[in-house]
Amino acid sequence: MRRAPRASRASSWMAVAAFAVALASCGDEAAPSAPSAPAEPPAVPSVEIPDATTVRLIDAGSEPREELRFSAPVAERQTISLRQRTSLEVLVDGQPVPKRPDIGWLVMSLQAERQDSTSTDADANTAANTVRYTITLVGADVEGGSIDETAQQTIRERLRMGLGLRGDVERDALGNGRTLAVSPPPGIDSAPPGVMAGVQLLVDAVGVPLPTEAVGIGARWEVVSAEDNQGARARLTRTFELLARDGAQLSLAVTIEKQGAPGTMRPPGLPPGAEFEVRQLAARGSGTVQVSLDALLPSGASIVTEDHATFDLVDGQRRSRMRRTSKVELSIE
Repeated sequence: MRRAPRASRASSWMAVAAFAVALASCGDEAAPSAPSAPAEPPAVPSVEIPDATTVRLIDAGSEPREELRFSAPVAERQTISLRQRTSLEVLVDGQPVPKRPDIGWLVMSLQAERQDSTSTDADANTAANTVRYTITLVGADVEGGSIDETAQQTIRERLRMGLGLRGDVERDALGNGRTLAVSPPPGIDSAPPGVMAGVQLLVDAVGVPLPTEAVGIGARWEVVSAEDNQGARARLTRTFELLARDGAQLSLAVTIEKQGAPGTMRPPGLPPGAEFEVRQLAARGSGTVQVSLDALLPSGASIVTEDHATFDLVDGQRRSRMRRTSKVELSIE
């Protein structure tokens, strides 16, 4: 089993969706008030959060086998289109919260640009060879949905506020990504906290960690990492399977499982002094990912995740129970 460098925070494909949600909902309505005191909250299951990302080979696959390594990208720039759609149901003290109109698909264009490469004489298994690049939000829009034109225009204006957000990233030969810096759009001193947290998750999610061992078609490996989103920490387990390979092009299946740990969240929009206590947080997902070993970003993805969460909204002496169920559809082209 390989432990990725401690500074590396490879996160999940769900992190990309988290970025989209944060960007679109920035400045949305405040959280619901806490009108009553629910029954004593259930005990939160204990979850072991890893200190570092680990990669464990489960099955080496069929012969012939070869070590998979990312190399310096062929192109200096790469642009992808990310599409994300979320459906959400919320209960507050057992009562359903009216659903907001469907905003449809969030469509974002992300551009990666290579900065420089560092190559050493060390064995690639030490994850010493790196490439540095920037990833920038260059386009954002909404498509479809049932919202009216006024609401759609408001969302577009919020999305435009994020154009130019940039992350400086370093990736090694084994796909471990490390964020060096995150910058707000030009002319803005700082972006809203939810947006910046989403960018941080996004740039941590651009790589697929690879096993050190030689693998063939059918190979499976498990990546276990920690995820921290505004104070809510979770253990994230992704299992990849190599479906096909054509030179540097890899086609992978991925399954995702996330389990949250006890903790508190203080997202933007809460009243002063209020916080969410995490009572239960679990998610599962699956899909496919297309990766090129000589490119900066994944060339394709189609993933669906569902999560179930229970929070207590605590505001002074008041406590209100919130249960959330969401489904996120994500594609990359």
